[in-house]
Amino acid sequence: MIGNFVQCVRHAFWCAAMFSCLATLHLPSVAYAAPAANSMSDALIELTEIQSDALMLGINEQDVDKLETMARTLAAGPVKAATPEARLYGYYSELAKLDGNPNGLGLLGQWQLQYPKSPAPILVNAFIQIANAAPDSEPGLFFRSDKKSKDVSLPALEAARQFLLDNKSVAEKDPVWHILMAKIIVLGDRSEAELSALTDEALKQHPTNFEFVAMAANHYLPSHNGDGSKFEAWAQKITARFEPYDGSGVYARIYGRALTAYYGLNLLTMSHVEGPRLRKGIADLIERYPTEDNYNLSALFTCMLGDSSTTFQLIKAKNFGGQGYVYFDHEAFMLCKAWALQSVKIE
Repeated sequence: MIGNFVQCVRHAFWCAAMFSCLATLHLPSVAYAAPAANSMSDALIELTEIQSDALMLGINEQDVDKLETMARTLAAGPVKAATPEARLYGYYSELAKLDGNPNGLGLLGQWQLQYPKSPAPILVNAFIQIANAAPDSEPGLFFRSDKKSKDVSLPALEAARQFLLDNKSVAEKDPVWHILMAKIIVLGDRSEAELSALTDEALKQHPTNFEFVAMAANHYLPSHNGDGSKFEAWAQKITARFEPYDGSGVYARIYGRALTAYYGLNLLTMSHVEGPRLRKGIADLIERYPTEDNYNLSALFTCMLGDSSTTFQLIKAKNFGGQGYVYFDHEAFMLCKAWALQSVKIE
């Protein structure tokens, strides 16, 4: 129970055994709870605005010129809080709701006819096909969810894969093409060799496509026939590929996704994550991407690692912001923060 984590942090106020205490816990992963509106991070706010704009343009205005312009803007725009890949993924996934609109599919056809060299309408169409093939699968790919999709249609999933392959020459220039191909591999429990070949191709064309990495990561989790050892080996391989761009930061980002999608606060005891690598990843992540989400994720990691000094440095930074939902439990967030402050006072 998360109460064990809370008790452990409380106990750390009175002893110096924070690391050993956390390391012996066997905590169940906890379902992700959506943050309250006033606690949303910059990235979530940005993605929410994008999805709102998508619905306005797609369902209300039904203007293909504006739809195409927005897709190009999201792809080319500077990185703010969310990556371009995350922005495009959120945009297309929201536009997939056109499937339930009487004029939706006609609008997609018009979009593709008017912009035959645009990946966007192709990818929205693929989103629709995958969603119909695997209903309710999305939460489990990004956040731990007890609601598993029990009705994956392998023939429909294969049709979506073939659709993407048939349109590859146009659509693969958009990084979301590879993300959706990885999604099909994960949902269809396809082979590791296929995913490995796709990973090489994806990162050759789009070397910093972390959203592809985040999607592919599901294949190596225990929830999708992987295990801790395979996940760690894969995380190290990906970290080496991202080294020229992110240093070791991607290692922390990968385990951040593993934490939310499967392990929860069991991460240190159930996975094969390596503490020294994680510490290095945290340092590089904060140096290169000092966002609120990354500061909070790093503070959670350092709290779990028993590093009160680094936790204190992170929570006092102006970019910390106090995103309590990252910690899965508000009390755990408050106690990690109080423990770090108390430890500094004792020292």
